[in-house]
Amino acid sequence: MVQYKVLILEDYLPNQILFKDMLCDTFIIPLPAYTIEEAFRLFDESPDIEIVVVDGCINSKKINTIEFVKIIRGKFKKPIVNISESERNQNKLLAAGCDFKCTKLKLPRFLTDLIAQLCKGGD
Repeated sequence: MVQYKVLILEDYLPNQILFKDMLCDTFIIPLPAYTIEEAFRLFDESPDIEIVVVDGCINSKKINTIEFVKIIRGKFKKPIVNISESERNQNKLLAAGCDFKCTKLKLPRFLTDLIAQLCKGGD
């Protein structure tokens, strides 16, 4: 069975656990990143990532999530999904290069639907 790696940048541990639990019986392998630095490391180590998911309010000592998306978008032509709960941050992330927005609770279903659509050729 083909499996798809999805990088999930979310700093709140209970959400990462929820995503992992909800995706455990799917064809998706979540790669959890709790910091922007960790997300960059996983991104560089895993060239077979199919989707990047980002929360909207993660800051590091150097950059914030919006800058992270801008940098990743320059290298990554596959989907980037933002899961910010703030409409203001959702709009900023879409402008920075995210392709989609989704609520955190709907993320597992959104990802399975998105991958199914990508497998069909993006119809």
